[in-house]
Amino acid sequence: LESASLYIGNDSGASHLAAILGIPTLALYKTTNPAVWGVIGQQAVFAQAQDEQTALAIVEQWLECCQQDAGDPIRAA
Repeated sequence: LESASLYIGNDSGASHLAAILGIPTLALYKTTNPAVWGVIGQQAVFAQAQDEQTALAIVEQWLECCQQDAGDPIRAA
């Protein structure tokens, strides 16, 4: 996990660990309240997605932002 250049996950312990380690993190939540249980970190964001289509749109938008902010983290991975 420490060698990851970014992390995309669900409401899980791994998402929280990635956020705490300072890895750019996107955590997706469906049933739990991200305002209460969301990831915390300087480079961590969370979003609520009720279906796959919404989740994919959120991921695509976040990846575009990451690429603009840091070059191209996907290729660096």
